[in-house]
Parts: sequence; C-alpha cells; structure tokens
Amino acid sequence: MLTASALLFTLACLGVSVSVYLIDKRRAAAKPFCPVGKNCAVVLNSRYNRIFYFAHNDTAGLIFFLTTALLTSFLVIEVAPVFWWRRILVALVMAGDLMSLYLIYLQWQKIKAWCFWCVATAVIVFLMTLIIINT
Repeated sequence: MLTASALLFTLACLGVSVSVYLIDKRRAAAKPFCPVGKNCAVVLNSRYNRIFYFAHNDTAGLIFFLTTALLTSFLVIEVAPVFWWRRILVALVMAGDLMSLYLIYLQWQKIKAWCFWCVATAVIVFLMTLIIINT
C-alpha cells in the first residue's frame, strides 16, 4: 500500500505542476508550449475552459491534484481515520475520472481540437484510478 500511495502522491504532484503551468500561462495571457500539435491555445481559450462557473478548469485541476496529494500523504503517514481518507480519495479520483472523460469528450466532439496538457492531466487521473483499483 505504501508504494501505491507513493505513486499516487507522485502523480498528484505531476498534476499540480501541469495545472500551475497552465494557470501561469493563462494569467500572463501567453500561449502555452504545446509539445504535440498546435491546438493547446484553441482548447484553453475555448468557451469550455470554465466548466464550473466559479473557476477555470486549470484551477479546478489544481484543487483536485492538491487535495489528492494531501489525502495520499495522510495515507502514507497513517493519519487516523485511514479508512475514511482512503474512501474519500477513491471517491475524489472517480469524480476526476468522470470529469476527465467529459473534458476529453469536449475536445473531441465540441472543440474539435486537442490540448496536450489537457490530455496529459486526464492520463494522470486514469493512472491514479488504475493504481487505486489494483490496491
């Protein structure tokens, strides 16, 4: 379980890094570097960049990944009640899966463009799910 938690924590930190990068680019009104393709700005500047009315998707992602990292650290250092932290983590990651699937759908069907960073965060969430399922 410790190795799985360490992997989850590492993935959460990777997600935090991507989210902070995207927030920084958005706030600076700068075009993000897109290692694959050239559509990152198209997706990030679309009307779907704010699914939740109170926050941009990159901010929601940052909150998700920070919360995931916090919960995983609770599991690693065994802060009581471990059982409930694990349940909350599972529910959070499953909700992240649903959100990631919806955002992938939006890129595919509505925006008709792909953002490397957006797909990368979805892959991170799906990897988290695989780790949780196998522990």
